[in-house]
Amino acid sequence: ELGRLDVVAARESDERKLMSIAGEAPLKVEQDDAATYYIGMNTRQAWLGKRANRRSLAASIDRALAVKVLVPGRGKLASGLLPPSFGLPALADSAWRPAAAEARAWPEPPPAAGLAFWVPDGSATGVRVAEFVQAGLARRGLKVSIVTKDWSDFERGVTAGEADLFYLSWFADGPDPVAFLASMVESTRKGAAGNRTFYSSPRVAAALAA
Repeated sequence: ELGRLDVVAARESDERKLMSIAGEAPLKVEQDDAATYYIGMNTRQAWLGKRANRRSLAASIDRALAVKVLVPGRGKLASGLLPPSFGLPALADSAWRPAAAEARAWPEPPPAAGLAFWVPDGSATGVRVAEFVQAGLARRGLKVSIVTKDWSDFERGVTAGEADLFYLSWFADGPDPVAFLASMVESTRKGAAGNRTFYSSPRVAAALAA
């Protein structure tokens, strides 16, 4: 706005304004981040601690539609936890994605109080994602309350396992897909080390180690 910057990575909310006030014809450069944006499920919460319940909840969320309508032109649908920018072959949906049939009935009755979905304050996309999930789960009779927290409280609470669901991202430190996955799901990295869902699986741990 002051004419002092030549190249800037703009937030979505500022992009259109900055493109319109540029003194010369601006050039928009796009590059895929080695990052994933995800909905975390706290496995320490009693109901979410059951794999069947998590799969049923995941099957209720139309990820392809969410990417299409919530981040048009900015997001890409991932196949599993790894972002497309790693350049690995995409997994077939049948290899990892819950079947739509799992969304027809809850394996166990969901908690009467519902689930709290935490979003960091200032994340417009996070709020849109939370509202999308809230609407989808409401159709299945599961109440979702959206909780907005400033970043410090959000990070502390999610790391401590206080949120049921949360919207977060994970960026790669380098081109190693195993390190990327280990940071998110390896059982020794629970909490602040990256595994904020507190997921634990001996089979997954053994596969990462191998």
